[in-house]
Amino acid sequence: MTLEEVAMTYLSELINRSLVQVSVIDSIGDVRNCQLHYLMREVVVSKSKELSFIQTCPENLSNHDRVARHLSICNKSNNFPMVVGNYQTHSAIFFDIEELPKSFCFLQFTKSKLLKELDFEGAPLTYIPEEQGNLFNLKYLSIRDTKVKKLPRSVGKLHKLQTLDLKRSFVSELPVEINMLFNLQYFVAYYKDKQSIYSINSRRGMKLYSNFGSLESLEKLYEVDLEKLYEVDLEAYSGGNFFRKLARLKQLRKLCITKLKSESGNALCDAIQQMIHLQSLRISSIKEEELLHLHTISSPPVFLCCLRLRGRLMKLPGWIYELRKLTKLNLEWSRISDYSLQILGVLPNLLFFWIFEGYSGAQLHFHKNHFKKLKDLRLCWLNDLKRLIIDEGSLALVEHLELGPSPQLEELPATISHLKCLKTI
Repeated sequence: MTLEEVAMTYLSELINRSLVQVSVIDSIGDVRNCQLHYLMREVVVSKSKELSFIQTCPENLSNHDRVARHLSICNKSNNFPMVVGNYQTHSAIFFDIEELPKSFCFLQFTKSKLLKELDFEGAPLTYIPEEQGNLFNLKYLSIRDTKVKKLPRSVGKLHKLQTLDLKRSFVSELPVEINMLFNLQYFVAYYKDKQSIYSINSRRGMKLYSNFGSLESLEKLYEVDLEKLYEVDLEAYSGGNFFRKLARLKQLRKLCITKLKSESGNALCDAIQQMIHLQSLRISSIKEEELLHLHTISSPPVFLCCLRLRGRLMKLPGWIYELRKLTKLNLEWSRISDYSLQILGVLPNLLFFWIFEGYSGAQLHFHKNHFKKLKDLRLCWLNDLKRLIIDEGSLALVEHLELGPSPQLEELPATISHLKCLKTI
C-alpha cells in the first residue's frame, strides 16, 4: 500500500468510529471534506495544550520553555515575533497570513533542522530562499496558492522530500536539480487561467527538461506541459527522450499530460502501458481541434478509475471499453458518435460521465439497461443536439442531470420521468 492508501484507511476508521464527521461527499460518493464535532474538537485542543503538541502563534508564544512539535501560525495583525518554534519543531503550517516578513522566513529555514513539514498554502510568499536546502529532513513542502515564481537550486538537497505541492503557484519551470529528489512521490504544479475557463488551455502546467526519469518513486505527476518541449526537442514528435523517461515512472498512480500533439500519441501510449498501477489519467491536446491519437494501447492499466480526455477523438479508443473499474469519465471536444456512446453504456462501474462539446450527433439515445450505476450525468455545450431519448431502465440511478447550452434542443423528453432517483437537474 502507498502512504496515501494507508492514510485513507486511518481516516476511514476515524469516520466509522464517529470521531471524524464527513461534511462533503462528491458525486460518486468519495469523501472530500471532514470536520470534528465541537465536543471532540474541545478534547483535541485541550489535550494538545496539555502535551504541548501544537503551538499557535502569536497567541501563546509566552510559553517558550516548552517544546512544541507542531507550529500553527495564524496572524492577521502583521505583528510577527522574531522567534517562533525551536529546534524540535517538526511541522509549520500557515493560516490567514496577510504579510510574511523575510526575516521570519530565513529564521525558520536556518534554525529548524528537524522540520519535516512546511506548509505555506495561501501565504503571501513571493520567493523561497536558498537556505531551504538546509532542511535536510523535510518531507513535505507546499507553496500552493502563493506568488512564488521559481524554486532555488538548493531544492536538490532535500533528498527526503516526498511531497512537493506547487499547485496554483507561479512556478512553471523547474531547476535541473529536481532530479535528485529520489524519494519524491507527490508532485503537483499547475496554474488556472480564470479568464479562459472554457478553453482547452485554461490550465498551465510545468515544463520538465531535466532527467526526471530518475524520479522512479513518483506516484502523482500533475501536470506536465509539453508545449516548450516541442520547441527544444524535435525528437518529441516521434517519441524522443521525454517519453522514454516517462515510461520509467512505473509507480505512477495519477498522471496529467497537457499540450500533446498528434504525432506524439503513439509514444505516450507506449509509456502508459508501463504504468500498471495507474488509477487516474488526464490527457489534453495542444488545441481543441488537434486529434488525440491514443489507439495503440493494447493492455490498458487495469486499475484505471478516472479518465479525462481533452481534444478531438472522433472515435473512442477500443481499450476504454476494457476499463472495468472506470468510475469517472470526462470527454471534452472529442466529437464522438452515438455508437461510441452506446458502448460506454455497458461499462459496469461508471458513476460520473461528463461530455463537453464532445458529441457530434443530432440525436442522443440512452438505451435500456445502459449506464446502470451512473449517478452524475453532464451533457454540456452539445450544439448539434436536437433530440434526447431516454429509454425506461436507462440511467436508473442518476441523481444529478446537467444539460446545455444546447440551442437546438427545444424540449426535454417526457421519458425523463423514468429517472426515479433524480434529485437535481
